[in-house]
Amino acid sequence: MLNQLLIISGPSCVGKTPLLKSFNRIYPDLNAFKPLVLYTTREQRKNEIDGRDYHFSNWEKIEQLENEKELISFKVRRDLFGLKTHDLNQLGTASFIYEGNAIVATFLIQNVKVPGVGVKSIFISPLARKEIESIRSDHKKNLEKEIRDLMLQKQYARARQIFDHIDDDQVLDLTARANSAYSELALAWQFDVVLPNHDGEGHPNWESEANPRGDARLSVENLRRFVLNRPSSRLETWDKHLIL
Repeated sequence: MLNQLLIISGPSCVGKTPLLKSFNRIYPDLNAFKPLVLYTTREQRKNEIDGRDYHFSNWEKIEQLENEKELISFKVRRDLFGLKTHDLNQLGTASFIYEGNAIVATFLIQNVKVPGVGVKSIFISPLARKEIESIRSDHKKNLEKEIRDLMLQKQYARARQIFDHIDDDQVLDLTARANSAYSELALAWQFDVVLPNHDGEGHPNWESEANPRGDARLSVENLRRFVLNRPSSRLETWDKHLIL
């Protein structure tokens, strides 16, 4: 298989993490991807581990590493991110995977050009194209609000599984994540394919000891098809006007 940079993104709580965990467990023969771990100045979240999710740093350190040609940096909203030049050079000899923020993902899609490396990108969406079109055609509904409310439900469902009590700071964090979902979906057209997945993080369909059930299982299978370049009617392509 050609060395690849596999980019997976989607709104917070859409199900990216359990999807990858299930994929790696069910298809270990396809799990040849090294994690692409970026530097970032953004605040570390409670469930994140330094060095696994990101290298959490500060502006001065990232700028220093860039001056020393150790990093290529780029800004996302108020934060600075950095891609190690060592990882970029290794792309020609190994396959990597980046899973995370949609703005960071689109930067990688647009800027990582390495001979002999196939850059493949997949966006995980909480809604299918037809569902979005149906909401847009209903004059009583607002698409941005519908997406925000849907993702907020998913955020709270996961949070209740993790925390005994949801405090005010967590409410603000959950709300901010849900509020960003619409703008993230507006970037989905830049990805090779969009995979609708209704079973977000915390959904019981991911909890089966053997294999996921329902939509979760379909999502794992379709991620496999995407990695192997096999067609699927479930893998969608979006145009830039679907999410305005």
